[in-house]
Amino acid sequence: MTVYNWLDASQDLALRFARAREDGHDVIAEECRTLADTPPQDQVEVQWRRLQIDTRLKLLAKWSPNKYGDKVGIDHGGSVTINVVTGLPDD
Repeated sequence: MTVYNWLDASQDLALRFARAREDGHDVIAEECRTLADTPPQDQVEVQWRRLQIDTRLKLLAKWSPNKYGDKVGIDHGGSVTINVVTGLPDD
């Protein structure tokens, strides 16, 4: 039996599994903050840290797009008018 079959069989386990994933994502995000806040020794370390942070952020955006992905906002404040042209004469 695979892990996914167990998750299907137990709603409680599925919820705990999802929560553990969310917690893991938050730990990775905190690692990014720690890497960014630690003073580098030289320019090579700056680039290496940038790579570490960028990689983690890209993974987080894929794994949890609602929380860590780019925000895409579509605002529509107007109205929509649709004209249907049938080619039939008006009576």
